[in-house]
Amino acid sequence: MISDEKITALYSSLMGETKARIDAIGAAVKQLRENPEQLNRFLQLEFCYLQIRMVCEAVALGAVFVHEPLGLTGDIRKAYNAGKIFELLTKVNPRCFPIPVKVQSAAGVKQVSLESSRLTKERLTKIYRACGEALHRGSFNRILKDSSLRHDIDLVDDFYKEIILLLRGHGVFVASTGKFLFAGITPTQISVQLVNVTKNL
Repeated sequence: MISDEKITALYSSLMGETKARIDAIGAAVKQLRENPEQLNRFLQLEFCYLQIRMVCEAVALGAVFVHEPLGLTGDIRKAYNAGKIFELLTKVNPRCFPIPVKVQSAAGVKQVSLESSRLTKERLTKIYRACGEALHRGSFNRILKDSSLRHDIDLVDDFYKEIILLLRGHGVFVASTGKFLFAGITPTQISVQLVNVTKNL
């Protein structure tokens, strides 16, 4: 079993990588919006699809690290597909998906309140699959019928914004261990803490 410090360090590393990817997606979308006639814009959109997919995998792997003290099967430890990870992890903890939270401190005590978010486990899996499909050129029959690329900047922007809303303040709660990891990604910093909680969420 790995230590709390190791879990926090690994999660922080994933969030640092994720912030870089999110920043790159935001910059690419902004550039495409400002230059709608940009040559080979499909390359930039495919870059965004790839980065969003990698962010989805980071979210899933982060949840795996938090659940490591429960004991993980070999299948979970070897999985890299975000959808597959959450499918397997749900069997360990049905509430394994990160939840949007706001953390405030009062008299030295951290108080956690739940926020609303459209990005559920099912929604993230759908986004992950959609980005994967966008990164394939298509079948012979599809191209024969329509050879155009079906990339959509509005869809990319929607995916990007949904992810931002979750990751700016989120947590993973493991009731059986009494551990709650909360993390936040802002334009200027990344914060990650793993704490004991005294009340179920």
